[in-house]
Amino acid sequence: MFISVFIGILTTKEYICKRNGKCDIKKGERCRACRFTKCITAGMNPAAIKLPDNIDINSVMKHVENHRKRILPFSNETEADPEEPETSVTVYNKLTPIFNQSRQSQEIDFLLFLELKVQKLRESNYNPVPLYFTNIDEILKRQTELRNSDRYIKPPTWPIEKQDLEIMYTTPPPPGPPKRMWMAIDVIICIEMAKTLPFFDKLETSDQLALLKHVTLMNAILTQCYYSYTNHSDVIMLPDGLTPIRFSLNSGNLGYDVYCRPIEPLKRINITKEEYVLLKTLVFCYPAANDISDKGKKILEKEFDKYSKLLLNHIQAQIGAAPGAVKYGQVIAILEALTHFSEKKKEHHIMMSMLRVSETNHPAFTILDEVHN
Repeated sequence: MFISVFIGILTTKEYICKRNGKCDIKKGERCRACRFTKCITAGMNPAAIKLPDNIDINSVMKHVENHRKRILPFSNETEADPEEPETSVTVYNKLTPIFNQSRQSQEIDFLLFLELKVQKLRESNYNPVPLYFTNIDEILKRQTELRNSDRYIKPPTWPIEKQDLEIMYTTPPPPGPPKRMWMAIDVIICIEMAKTLPFFDKLETSDQLALLKHVTLMNAILTQCYYSYTNHSDVIMLPDGLTPIRFSLNSGNLGYDVYCRPIEPLKRINITKEEYVLLKTLVFCYPAANDISDKGKKILEKEFDKYSKLLLNHIQAQIGAAPGAVKYGQVIAILEALTHFSEKKKEHHIMMSMLRVSETNHPAFTILDEVHN
């Protein structure tokens, strides 16, 4: 299916269904129009697709958006929000429950697809050192690196051998900046993911910046916690095998709060991958972020409501109405926990910054300073 859709995107060709849009794609009916429509309703974002250099991404996105407007029109019974951008698409309750259920499944599949891209990039030799010394605004101006995740490979030396890890834990680091700063990488990847979310482009640039300054650290912590949780680790573990708590600088109560405790809420409720990607998306549309315009807050509140309902519906479909409502509350409670743990991480960052100034000669990482302030 993806090949025909990809060709349709490149050529911006309009396909017409001979069955009036009633083809059953799941049964293998090869209708390009219906396949393209299925991808659109799933929330396909052309910005997340690797396109040839000679293709104008703006014309492609306009083509996709025009098709989206045709297949998901505004309901005649509901007035459009005058504050809503012209390019937005609203799905109303007039749609049948069957379509809503299918739509919700497609929304989750899209988020799982994005997370697969994130995981591949994170577990590879991707190491954007120049971006350590830039800011969120500059990263937002670049095309998302998730499009190029297949270009990177997992280093053959990962995970690092146990004896080599022990040497790293017990000897002073070499002079100069570290060759790989995992928190900086995770912050950058979180920003790259945010750029591909369907609602992100609805926000003004100033609101995008304000939002990411507030939530990126929370999602970087969540990313590290979920990776460690799926690898059955009680402490933060990184893709190369490092466990930061083992360094003497990270010992003590603050180190425990930063590198151990954040995993506990995920373990306690046995969070699933679907719940995790929905929680991650909820963080990205957290309406309590500071310095966001009223228009931006309205957009985020709407998206937060949408994804929180999607989370509740998904959990209840998996384990039942009453148990699902309970677990939904437990997943949502992790948002408050992430706020607490991000404050602890900021304290830790201040401590490490003071140490850098007094004992090393390498410059500050601009991107980390920005998300920790």
